[in-house]
Amino acid sequence: DLLPEAFALVREAGRRALKAGQPDKAGTAFRAAVEEAAGFPKGDARRAAAQAHLALALVRQDKRAGAEKAVAAAAAVYDPLPPDRATAAGQYALGLARVGVGRPAAGEATLRKALAAEEQAKDPNPAVLAASLDGVAAACEARGRYAEAVPLRARALELLASAPPPEQADAAARLARSLVRAGRPADAEPHLVRAAELTR
Repeated sequence: DLLPEAFALVREAGRRALKAGQPDKAGTAFRAAVEEAAGFPKGDARRAAAQAHLALALVRQDKRAGAEKAVAAAAAVYDPLPPDRATAAGQYALGLARVGVGRPAAGEATLRKALAAEEQAKDPNPAVLAASLDGVAAACEARGRYAEAVPLRARALELLASAPPPEQADAAARLARSLVRAGRPADAEPHLVRAAELTR
């Protein structure tokens, strides 16, 4: 049975494209993943994962109607589930997509579930944990709770202390932006300087 293998290949291609800032290419891959996942049993979390990632790709293409439809399909499977590392990546994508379509409260709840799954793991991945923290921070900011985003961004930056310089620079810049939004521009300055130094 080649179905799981084909699904994994197209989903991974989509994730790489999304990370590379190529939402059109990612959308094509995730549509293929959705088609492959149709062969899985109804309610299979892999079907939800494909829809969640497709939703995020569509958000980044500014295709809100399609994103809303994919969000609904993923949420129908994911929302009743407890935090679980096996579904955390899809929950993370769904949370970001919900924020992207203007539903930050639902997005925050989903992103916190993904964060909890990684925090509860015996061997949490620092990069994944940092991304989850940044996702929750983005949801908080979308709801106007800028001060709450600051410690989340700061913790994410700490977790990326051993990451490649470009990733550390991005995290420092995100923390600086959160500090400015929270009305603390003076505290943001050292992080902006650090981001600049890391990109030299």
